[in-house]
Amino acid sequence: MPMITAMKYFTIIRYAVVAVAAAFVPAAVAQDEAQVTYPSIEDSRLMAEDGNLEQAIDGLQQLLKHEPKNRDARMLLGELAWSAGQDKLAIESMEEAKRQGAHNATLRLAEWAMDGYNFERAQSLLDSFRKGTGRKAGRKASPLDEEARALQERLDRLEEQMERVEQIQVIDSVNVDAASFLQAFRLSPQSGRLLEENGRVVFEPQSGRQRFWAQPDTAGNYRLVRSDALFGNEWDTPVELNVEVDGDAGYPFMLPDGITLYYASDGPGGLGGLDIYMAREGADGFLTPVNLGMPYNSPYNDYMMAIDEVNGVGWFASDRNRVPGKVTIYLFIPSNMRTNVDANDPDLRAKALLNPLSVTWADDVDYSEILQRIRSTATSTARTADDFRINVPGRGVLTRYSELPQGARAKARSYVAAQNNLTEALAHLAELRAKYAAGNESTASEIRGLENELPSLRQQAKDALNAVISAINH
Repeated sequence: MPMITAMKYFTIIRYAVVAVAAAFVPAAVAQDEAQVTYPSIEDSRLMAEDGNLEQAIDGLQQLLKHEPKNRDARMLLGELAWSAGQDKLAIESMEEAKRQGAHNATLRLAEWAMDGYNFERAQSLLDSFRKGTGRKAGRKASPLDEEARALQERLDRLEEQMERVEQIQVIDSVNVDAASFLQAFRLSPQSGRLLEENGRVVFEPQSGRQRFWAQPDTAGNYRLVRSDALFGNEWDTPVELNVEVDGDAGYPFMLPDGITLYYASDGPGGLGGLDIYMAREGADGFLTPVNLGMPYNSPYNDYMMAIDEVNGVGWFASDRNRVPGKVTIYLFIPSNMRTNVDANDPDLRAKALLNPLSVTWADDVDYSEILQRIRSTATSTARTADDFRINVPGRGVLTRYSELPQGARAKARSYVAAQNNLTEALAHLAELRAKYAAGNESTASEIRGLENELPSLRQQAKDALNAVISAINH
């Protein structure tokens, strides 16, 4: 799955642009015999799609000064203002569209009430919609009826989740650029690495022998996959994880236990946008995934849960604060046993919203030492150049000659040389194949020779690796 700023179904700023009755609205009026021009609805919509949100909002406000009864323009203004975080303007615009008879404005207001965890207001608006569009005999259900039904189901899920908000301690948060949010995850080496490669997030455990990411299947749905390392910096063909996913999935993270998987999905049973799930692998594959619920998940996009058991902290990302171009990274203290907030706690809503963070803190606990330790940890995407990477059973991954016993160092150098020979042969073979594909058939003989040589080179690298491991263990 690509980074969230490039995903096919979500963007950090959710431009929910409504359908407009007419493609263009007249963008000029006569005033005192002078021609006054202003952007049309379509102009403003295109501005928003191009990322010029503030300019689009200004254009719609100009239009409405001359066409105050244009409810389509008013609805679009509300949508764009909400995306820009101008909530007061958004609600005022949508309320006016509702007064002008736009039934879909009622649904937008209900959705926004849900997003702010004002569930009573959301239910009242949905009831009002159903009353205002009362089903007359013979009238077929409209798309708005279906949307209202989906919103009611989501509201029911949100209210249900509000009854079991997990009690966690969120000790810090930071707003970062959505395009580079991984830099805020400062994992210890034992917890693995989070990488950004070709627009996708990749998780690599400490061993360096596996990688997890998301990629589209033949139907275009994003699925979680795993690839195992081969010799010579090669990776095996990705294999889909047998995780039960209804929707798209991405942002995988595996705990060092090798069985506990966190990921994000936009399945229809979530709270809205991406939700964070956890699944554990059993003897016959992964068990049924569990939605982590509140406060990890919200009506917005929540994703990339990563836990560092060495430092006793975890991170996850969310765009619930609706800061254009930014996401919020939350740093929390994981617990081995789930404890829910009392449903009668007066701070229940604040703890679900994580606003303010201080409402989640334990009494008389100083988090400064933890924060300092995390801030001094190198980012998970940064790593100094390794001499090699050898996974030794019982000892983990070794990367430096200085980590080896004296008697194993010469063998390690032989292993590195064998690996380099294999890597160079593979690179040369790739060049020859490219030349052959371009029409240079004279490379055919050398290609066959290298292909015949590869099994021997792979075996040499394998034997050299086994010699290193044997020398370490004796």
